[in-house]
Amino acid sequence: MSDSPDIILPFGTPEPDKLLAMRRAAREYALKLGFAEESFVEIPVQWGDQDMNGHANNCVYFKYLETGRVYYMDKIMSKLSASHEVGRGKKIGFILASLSNTYLKPVFARDLVLVAHRIKSVTDKRVFFDTMIYSYNQLAQVGKGDAVMAPYDYKVLKAAVLPPEAKKELEQMITTVAKL
Repeated sequence: MSDSPDIILPFGTPEPDKLLAMRRAAREYALKLGFAEESFVEIPVQWGDQDMNGHANNCVYFKYLETGRVYYMDKIMSKLSASHEVGRGKKIGFILASLSNTYLKPVFARDLVLVAHRIKSVTDKRVFFDTMIYSYNQLAQVGKGDAVMAPYDYKVLKAAVLPPEAKKELEQMITTVAKL
């Protein structure tokens, strides 16, 4: 993500320079906290995301996290070595074991949020992530939480154990930083 002329902005962006400044601030904030840049996903807050109180309904934050998690897991899976059976379309994939979010601030339609993830630990049976949602309009973090992914054997339809080499590759993606 840079300010190069070929950067993609949404059609109809009324103030492209302002959006680029907000994007830069969000990126810098997330990187400072150790979030993986390859996990960054921008999501527009839609009018229909709002509830009767005029802000995005709390359940929508989980949809944002889902979008970010699926995107980041695709990136992770594409990095895993072909020498073992973990990855998209292979014997072992991942399923969501748990997800939490702490709501820090409400978001509103016409905002753009940055969703980011980082791997914080890996065991034989779990991959633990930190999650973050950042509002461009507020220039502030609006949500933080945890996600846990579990390896799942799609051939026998049951929980699996990560092969040691896959676990090692995932451990190499861990970032250690200050608490959110």
